[in-house]
Amino acid sequence: SPLRRATQIGVLPTKIRPPTARFIPLLRLPIMRSRVLMLAIVVATAAPSIAQFPDEPTPIAEDAPPVRVDELVRQLESSASRGGDELPRAVQALARIGAWDEADRWLSAINSIPDQDVLARAARIIGHEHLLKISLHQGLSNNALSAITKMSDAAKASAESADRIKQAIDQLAGEDVDANLGANRTLLRGGESSVKLLVEAIAEGLPRNQLSKALAVLKVLGDGGPQALEQLALYGVPSARANALDALSRFDLNGATDSLVATAFSADATETERSIAMSSSIVPSDYQKADAIAFLAEKLRIAENLASQTRNDLTPANLWSVDEDRTGVTPTRSTDFFLRYRD
Repeated sequence: SPLRRATQIGVLPTKIRPPTARFIPLLRLPIMRSRVLMLAIVVATAAPSIAQFPDEPTPIAEDAPPVRVDELVRQLESSASRGGDELPRAVQALARIGAWDEADRWLSAINSIPDQDVLARAARIIGHEHLLKISLHQGLSNNALSAITKMSDAAKASAESADRIKQAIDQLAGEDVDANLGANRTLLRGGESSVKLLVEAIAEGLPRNQLSKALAVLKVLGDGGPQALEQLALYGVPSARANALDALSRFDLNGATDSLVATAFSADATETERSIAMSSSIVPSDYQKADAIAFLAEKLRIAENLASQTRNDLTPANLWSVDEDRTGVTPTRSTDFFLRYRD
């Protein structure tokens, strides 16, 4: 064709154009029409949107305070209004989240309760630590502080109630797990009162199973138990001495060494006491009285040296002594200095 020949010689006639070039204007026409159509659609759709918001948008105030609804406080106050155990539970929760005005108001309501058992139960529900934290908050009303004092006093009196503690000791004789757990909780809350009554019950004599449970509670209650048992083992009536010595050796065999050695060769020891002492692994079968005297003299020297190094200050200590009947013990507030020299 003329086009191919012209291409072969390198000359493209000006009047002859490639077939494709003839249709380029026709191809451009649909593209231009579609662009115009798209622009029209955009304008048409934008117009109603602008009409929907004729005014300028309202700016948001960044420093506006957030709306706070104390729904939790409202629910807790609703619970407190029901009374019963719900009241002290709500007081504890209100104090924990810092709603002090509301906590103060409901504490004042507790202040008007006359029943000591109810006050003691409220104290146990709130908890000793929480009561202490609440009492340290600045700004509590006199009525709220009075309520805390009343609850603490009622809880202490209830925990140290001799009837409650004796009932708990009796429950240790049974095998019911829940009853034993409840008895342990009662005894552990009793503090020194529990130590006193447990030691007295041991001195009177307890079955082996009950004795084991009583000694387990005494161990948790601290040093008062072995100190009180040792006093009874040395200075109680004969029956109390034997039971206390047996319990002391079961409580802590090494700690009972001095009492066991002294009892084994004591002139006023009963046969039962000597049997308990000699049957223990602490006193050798070939041990003689002279050996016991030498051993106890050395222990006395160590105790005197320890006492001489104790500061003569007001460091507090409990001093356990036998009572007038020599069947029980009583605690006395004293100092560590006096305790060291007495022992």
